[in-house]
Amino acid sequence: MSDLPFAPVLLLIGLTLGLASAANAACLDLKQTNVLSFEGTLNYRIFAGPPNYEDVRRGDTPEPTYILTLAEPICASGDEFVDPHDTFSQVQIFPESSGKAVPALAKDLRRWVGKRVVVEGASPFGAHTGHHHAPLLLPITRIALASVPTQSYGTAMTTVQGFYAALSAGNGEEAAKFVIPKKRSSGPLSATAISKFYGNLPRAADARRCGCHSLRRVSRTLPIRSIWSATL
Repeated sequence: MSDLPFAPVLLLIGLTLGLASAANAACLDLKQTNVLSFEGTLNYRIFAGPPNYEDVRRGDTPEPTYILTLAEPICASGDEFVDPHDTFSQVQIFPESSGKAVPALAKDLRRWVGKRVVVEGASPFGAHTGHHHAPLLLPITRIALASVPTQSYGTAMTTVQGFYAALSAGNGEEAAKFVIPKKRSSGPLSATAISKFYGNLPRAADARRCGCHSLRRVSRTLPIRSIWSATL
């Protein structure tokens, strides 16, 4: 008996499996142990909890929840409670309970509702109880305001951003270009000193903080008034 009639069927099966594998590969793998980062708009909602999970006004326990709404939908795999074929754009976030930064994270969550933020965390998991109010949940260890490039146009902020971008790369020569001449020739803000210090750090100065946090916070790290045109 000839195998030819089955060739189109086998080809179709192969294409289907290939497409499925490609789709799964493009999804977020929840089995990975790396720190994950998401950017989106932070929202605050009160959902209905037990006993009926229907309506707080009818006796259900209020469950205050922070939801991160992503700009683009994503999919996830590697968890029995997520389907890689389904996409979603909301992630429920909450402070990682064992971290010492919980009070600070809780404070930032409260004050940045409605803002565009970047969060970091590990061990995400799919929703599987009535207390879970988004398809994906993420315990976070860090949150910061997202950088809005146009916000710094025409201001001294770009100088500070350039300085901290150079620090993040541990490049003292580039960083020193943003320092006023009398400070860059020698001392801690010289090209040599900056490269020696920041170039040896496992994670150099986080450039994302520049533009994500207030300049007052950044100014606690280095003498910002030594940077060109940074009139703070």
